Amino acid sequence: LATGRYLEQGTLQCFLLKTDVDGNKVFLKTYGDTLQHTTGYGLAIALDGNYVVTGSSTLNQNSFQDYPDEFLMKTNTDGDTLWCRSYAGTNIEGSENGSSVVVAPDGSFAVGVATFSYPSVGYVPNKHCVLKTDKDGHMQFMRAYNSGGSHYPYLTASKGSDGYVLSGFSNFYTPQHFSAMLIKLDTGFHSGCNEIDETDLTTESHMPVTIHEPAVFSSSGGILINSTPEDDFVLDDTTLCFSSLDSCLIINQVNELEYLSGGVSVYPNPANEFLNVVINVNEKSNCIISIIDLSGRIIFNEEINLITGNNSFSFPIAEIADGTFFMRIISEKETEVKKIIISH
Repeated sequence: LATGRYLEQGTLQCFLLKTDVDGNKVFLKTYGDTLQHTTGYGLAIALDGNYVVTGSSTLNQNSFQDYPDEFLMKTNTDGDTLWCRSYAGTNIEGSENGSSVVVAPDGSFAVGVATFSYPSVGYVPNKHCVLKTDKDGHMQFMRAYNSGGSHYPYLTASKGSDGYVLSGFSNFYTPQHFSAMLIKLDTGFHSGCNEIDETDLTTESHMPVTIHEPAVFSSSGGILINSTPEDDFVLDDTTLCFSSLDSCLIINQVNELEYLSGGVSVYPNPANEFLNVVINVNEKSNCIISIIDLSGRIIFNEEINLITGNNSFSFPIAEIADGTFFMRIISEKETEVKKIIISH
């Protein structure tokens, strides 16, 4: 089985190709319509032996020039559609696409979604999301795992343990460059932090596809080449969050933070009534300072105008409950996320 997109008279249509074990075509069918774009990115075999395909489509938009929605489509083993559904964010009409789909043990489906819909923090709104549906494709929840700066999510079942893995890359946490990112999800698709429920901001619709069987020309060719391994780089490992359910994990001391171009000090840490931040920058700029709890909820957010040199700020935190939090400082060039402790 293979999926992707098929160009026909200037229109991109999702295709499903089935071959036998020798690569001979069993069928090739396309799904879409004229003046629209539909692309398949991921597929899986359902527990009943039928096929599910996910991707992006403008079939519920005015034309191919509009932002696409993610879709999930189920076909029988002959490629005939059993149901087709699309899903879209409502508060911001942005691009969405389903990059991958997995089948849960109960026969339901989960789709890895790349989107820049939904509320964002920072300058790059791209997000990692998971769309969970029942076995008939009806939405159960849409969940985001960050507020921006993350790209190309891919969802797979965890190998050797229960749960799932959401992979991709991001420049939200390391703004100087893109970094690979792995998010381990439990069987309920919970990561333990940085989760945002976007279900109420997501709609589900029927996707009206038309099916075609285009002519197929088969050929062979090309050569295989050996891959060249790289041996001159070093990978760093950074932990973005941890499970607060780990009773063996006790944090009682956090060092002051030093980061951004000219340096930042955050004190005291642990903090009580006020949290003081001193930011030294080399030129005028703006930044956004946020305090985020372990569930990913932003409990404090303020935009600050910075002048050249030292900038001192004091934030009241008496109304914030005791616990471990993340402080995120987003400047025009950099972003840093560190742990802070509040203890009254």
